[in-house]
Amino acid sequence: MRGYGVTKPKGGVKTVKPKAQKTTSAAKPSAKKLSFKHKHALDTLPGEIEKLEAEIVKLQAELADPNLYAQNAEKFQKLSDQLSQIQRKLDEKEEQWLEIELLKEEIENS
Repeated sequence: MRGYGVTKPKGGVKTVKPKAQKTTSAAKPSAKKLSFKHKHALDTLPGEIEKLEAEIVKLQAELADPNLYAQNAEKFQKLSDQLSQIQRKLDEKEEQWLEIELLKEEIENS
């Protein structure tokens, strides 16, 4: 056993190649059905959207009073801020509903 490690081993030098790592794509593979979360959202979002639309109509009616700003500028500003916030929420809910609806159609067509 003398000289072990000094001489070349029989059979030549083997190089070890690193194993290829599995690559996962950023997008999920297309699902065959909607998740519970998406189904629930499709059921509840229309009701939420209707409530937000009703609130917007109510706030717009209050803001339509020509004397509101002159009588109470602070209330006018508060109502305007609420209206902006609710309109943003409505936009988010509508966009969320649309995305899920498109996903549903994509699943149904595949």
